[in-house]
Amino acid sequence: MFRFPTVFFGSVFAACLLLFIGLTDRTNDGASPNVLSFDVDIPSLLHNNKKKSISPKTEEDAPKVITWNRNNSTDKFCVWFNFTKATKESDFRSISLCTHGSIGYSKFVFDHAENWDDRISVALLVDSAGFTTLKTYLKLHKCMENTTEKVSTHLVWKPENETCSSSFILDALEEPLNATDFIDNCNVDDHIDAGLFNHSTTDLYYPNTLRNVAREGAGTELHLIADIENHFSFNASEILLEATKDVDKKSKIAVVVRRFEYNTSFDEPRTVKELYDLCRMHEAYQFHRFFYAIGHSVPGLPHWFRYSLNASTTPTLFSINYRSSIWEPQLIVHASAPYHFEGFSMKRDQCALPYELCRAGYSFTVASHAFSFHKGIKINSSSKYSLFEIAKIARKIGNVFRQYLDAEYGIETIKTCKKW
Repeated sequence: MFRFPTVFFGSVFAACLLLFIGLTDRTNDGASPNVLSFDVDIPSLLHNNKKKSISPKTEEDAPKVITWNRNNSTDKFCVWFNFTKATKESDFRSISLCTHGSIGYSKFVFDHAENWDDRISVALLVDSAGFTTLKTYLKLHKCMENTTEKVSTHLVWKPENETCSSSFILDALEEPLNATDFIDNCNVDDHIDAGLFNHSTTDLYYPNTLRNVAREGAGTELHLIADIENHFSFNASEILLEATKDVDKKSKIAVVVRRFEYNTSFDEPRTVKELYDLCRMHEAYQFHRFFYAIGHSVPGLPHWFRYSLNASTTPTLFSINYRSSIWEPQLIVHASAPYHFEGFSMKRDQCALPYELCRAGYSFTVASHAFSFHKGIKINSSSKYSLFEIAKIARKIGNVFRQYLDAEYGIETIKTCKKW
């Protein structure tokens, strides 16, 4: 018999409030990073308290920083693509893990590099308070072979005086680390324990911009768009590549990768059997089961378990229907698929792409055998942002989004996908 955690009922108010917001909107050593063609190795610079010049060797070697502005949004960003560039060659027909976060969340990149066996494209939001963390990330990126080989990093920041320049980053990197900030090893946990990733941005976070930057910098045919705190099961990249063999530019197929969350008193579930056992014990659930299930539930879970646990089956895709405009599944899409509509802040952001894919005539499927998991079972909102402010932004951008969709795909597609 299904059993709720004892703290569930205290979360009903927060879940209802978030649903209201959604509905009211309807009215070890490796090569140094390739891209940094400087006279000195920046990570080596961080070992030294003496300033050194990091001027580019030639004008052609200078970092290419662009201004990023999509959907005529009032929000403009500076982007340094390939601040670090993966050194390992990858076939175009592969799946890039496209993820994002503010610079303090970059600590999660190293677990992805350990467990995701394909390319990783990560967009990191940086501000002037996060440079110590950026230096720490850059140092660890260099000295951990998996990360150096797989991870391309793209830096994103708000422009100063409407001007985008690499000097915002380079000037800060020239400043030496304080002696108290320096740890003479490449152990990620030691750096986390020392507080070197303790950074939290105070500005509103615009996740769709970061998702799109990560996709733009991916360089592969398929994109798995995932939030940075979601970790993946063993061999997920190989399994998903086999399952998505029919996904191409013409197929218009969006692939859902199931998400779960689990009680951290238990070991993390890296196999379907481990996940199944935790679910039977009521120690793991579909992602946000008690917080916002209507936005995250993916149908067909019993069949998914039966198929994926069968040793004689191979990775495949199960067809499902698009659910609603407040549904926010974790998706694999072809590189040619639309990007997330920008301008949304938190809460309605993730829903925009699946809704647009529905309006564009995409079919939805669920991949077998592979999944992601989040540490901890979420019961209530952890947002530090004002829900009123988030709702206000969602209503304003939602109106622009609807006008764009009607012009791009026609109003007749509303019959299939319902209203935004």
